Amino acid sequence: MNDPNRRPGVAAEEAAAAYLKGQNWSLITANYRTSRGEIDIIALEGDCLVFVEVKSGRSTKMGIPALRVGAIKQNRLVLTARQYIADEEPIVNEYRFDVLSLIPNPNGEWQIEHFRDAFRPEPEE
Repeated sequence: MNDPNRRPGVAAEEAAAAYLKGQNWSLITANYRTSRGEIDIIALEGDCLVFVEVKSGRSTKMGIPALRVGAIKQNRLVLTARQYIADEEPIVNEYRFDVLSLIPNPNGEWQIEHFRDAFRPEPEE
């Protein structure tokens, strides 16, 4: 967790991926980037395509990390997800946006809160 050569959040994203795999999800990709933004994890839960934002923090003094996924970030995630869907044309029945909030415990393990269907995009015009 304290490796200075890793960008902040890498350990949390790895822990999030391990958590999702432990839930029997199929991970498709991590750190999917476009000019519109980045999605930390794209995965399948059954036949649902899930776009996952991972937020971590050192404590909950300023609130849980998931609260940092505000309207601007949500809009970037939606635009990036729409680009992914247009480019990859995945065959799925549904998709959703989840947020994983991670805080390290004193023993070095992560406390993970999973917010399923954390937000919904506005319909396209």
